[in-house]
Amino acid sequence: MQQEDAHETYHRISGFGELLATEVGKAQSRLSEVMQGVLAPFAADLKNQRPGSRPRSPLLQALQDPARLRELSSPEGLPDELTGIVAQIQATNQRLRELENNYQAVDSSLLVLQEGAEMRDQETMAYRDALLQLAEDLETQEREEAARVAEAARIAAEARRLEEMRRDEQLRRELEELVSAASAVQATEANLAVAQTSADALRGAPPIKVEVGVQLQTKPGQNVVLVGSHPSLGSWSVDDALPMTWSDGHVWKASIELPPDSMDLEYKAVLRSSSGKDVWEKGTNHKADLQGSCDISLYHVFQA
Repeated sequence: MQQEDAHETYHRISGFGELLATEVGKAQSRLSEVMQGVLAPFAADLKNQRPGSRPRSPLLQALQDPARLRELSSPEGLPDELTGIVAQIQATNQRLRELENNYQAVDSSLLVLQEGAEMRDQETMAYRDALLQLAEDLETQEREEAARVAEAARIAAEARRLEEMRRDEQLRRELEELVSAASAVQATEANLAVAQTSADALRGAPPIKVEVGVQLQTKPGQNVVLVGSHPSLGSWSVDDALPMTWSDGHVWKASIELPPDSMDLEYKAVLRSSSGKDVWEKGTNHKADLQGSCDISLYHVFQA
């Protein structure tokens, strides 16, 4: 808006300057006409003057008379015919000076306005450059934002793919667990069938009779017990152990009956005293394989 007002003022002042130039031209033309009007009679008089004759024009007479010329040097000494012309010339000169001063003022104003217009043009160019830079920055931001959106979409797609893979892996594991559980159920069912078959086969079968003999020479107040893995042997508890009976040859004997499906038996002999001191056999446990057995006799020497 300010730039438009400045341009309008500039055009108005330019038009005023052109008007002043026109007025100056008119004043100069008028001055030329006046001068021609003044000088024309002089020129005619000089042309018609005969040699040695006196000029008819008072001005020419004054120019030929030094004393008269000094009188004409002052305004009071001018002839009447020149007074009006001089006044017109002076008025025209005054008008010319005024027009020249106005013209100079207008020219100065035009220069100021031109400088202001150039400054505003520079500001406009700076604003334009700033707007172009802002547009480039916005375009760069839009590209970066589009890149971020694309990257976010890629990450989301990758996350969905990984989630699907995880679900597939989880389903695969669950399926494997189901298959394993089904296999275990089948194996259990098979084992149960075998166990049932074995139970049916063992049902009515006689128990396994196990007779254990331990060679140990004892003193009065001592006795021997048999402790082992089966409940009938106290389940390794000395207080619940099976007492043994002394026989000839210092052989302590004990007999137990086990279920026909018993697989094995571990045991040891313990020497007990009336003083409450118990002496266990040294070494590893004695083991007996009971598979397919009906009656079994075991014998060993006490490992003191």
